[in-house]
Amino acid sequence: MGIRYRPRAERDLIDIADYLLARNPPAARSVRDAILHTIDLVADFPELGVRVDEGVRRIVVGRYGYRIYYEVDEAKREIVVTTIRHSRRQPL
Repeated sequence: MGIRYRPRAERDLIDIADYLLARNPPAARSVRDAILHTIDLVADFPELGVRVDEGVRRIVVGRYGYRIYYEVDEAKREIVVTTIRHSRRQPL
């Protein structure tokens, strides 16, 4: 399946990178790579994440604690990443 990012998810990726780059550049690269790898896995296995709401799934990025929320658009054969949040942040 293809991958599409909603504007909020794009902002989330930028915010995560900016935050980590200012504090720990090597960690920023590792986290980014882990997030993108997880999204690639979801594109291959759309039902990998846990259903959290009607049409919305969530998957946790390994040991980093980031949660990727996504929808599966079967008609367009794509994963729609809606947001990416750290588990320590307040819920949506």
